[in-house]
Amino acid sequence: MTAPKSRTVIGVAPSAPTRHLLALLARWPRRTLSRWLFRDDGVLAKLRRQALPSEIEPRPIRQTRFLAPTAALGVSVVGITDENYPPLLSQIPDPPLVLFYRGSIEALHRSCIAVVGARRCSSNGRAMAQRMGMDLATQGVCLVSGLALGIDTAAHIGVLDRGGLTVAVLGCGLDQIYPRSNAKLAQRVIDQGGALISEYPIQTPPLAHHFPERNRLISGAAAAVVLIEAGDKSGSLITARMALEQGREVFAVPGPAMSDVSRGCHRLIQQGAGLVVCAQEVLDELPGFTTTARLADAVAVDVSPQHHLSSIAISVLEHLDGYGQCLDEIASAVKQQPHEVSLAMVELELAGFVRLGGEGYIRAF
Repeated sequence: MTAPKSRTVIGVAPSAPTRHLLALLARWPRRTLSRWLFRDDGVLAKLRRQALPSEIEPRPIRQTRFLAPTAALGVSVVGITDENYPPLLSQIPDPPLVLFYRGSIEALHRSCIAVVGARRCSSNGRAMAQRMGMDLATQGVCLVSGLALGIDTAAHIGVLDRGGLTVAVLGCGLDQIYPRSNAKLAQRVIDQGGALISEYPIQTPPLAHHFPERNRLISGAAAAVVLIEAGDKSGSLITARMALEQGREVFAVPGPAMSDVSRGCHRLIQQGAGLVVCAQEVLDELPGFTTTARLADAVAVDVSPQHHLSSIAISVLEHLDGYGQCLDEIASAVKQQPHEVSLAMVELELAGFVRLGGEGYIRAF
């Protein structure tokens, strides 16, 4: 599939609560600010009334990068209280309060799997990552990775070559690409409907300590993490550890027994990570994970005239996926009244298409 030509894009202006978040981040460190914001249930209320954590010591030097205009650079900002904030990231223990992005942040509302690994990978590892990306794209999965050289690059390319969606999480501001050699790849990610994201404002250089922080976003944005070639001291092992802390599934691809670049993968497998050698094995180990391809097949088979589903029920079913959603969210997405959607839910539950879990309604297959 030929990628569309790149075009100049103007970023979306942030919402009022997000603008206040940016002002707060300019004055207070993120983790300290997070503890104050989430100390009670009034996060949005605090932001709407532009409250300040006056009891907390501010930064000695204001970080004005958070206040720099970004729209002209094609960079948008989404805050944690915004509706289009990535749902899985909102569930991790230390979520980013704001995300800067170029491209379509909606890519992170799809079913996502992260693929990471060694920068200095073998040719076999590179081929495996590219094949993994291609096969996940075929299943309609959005692949999340870090745009690093080696495995990350190969996985992104595999998705893009198959015409799929991928998201790259950067450890620097989005007015620069790291590594620079991947600038064209980054543009392909955007042009094909994916996104570049970062919690760091523009003008932020790619400092070493940013990348371990960045890794929690790679794992947090996905339902599972797949490691392909990781040495004993690989940064990918940090991503795996964070994935486990976030309640995500972790898989590793084994390599030759004597391979230094696969020692980290082998150790993870010994510690209980799932051993996989292809994308389908990953998907088979995630029974509640619904891909676009599976969704299309299910609708083609199950939503047929013989089931006599109402038009609203069919719309709701086509919208639902493997992640829980409340009634109001679903009603808003399908543009129907909540009471009509509630009746459709009863219809779908009785037919066995939908079930209600702890996090909301999800598809039952």
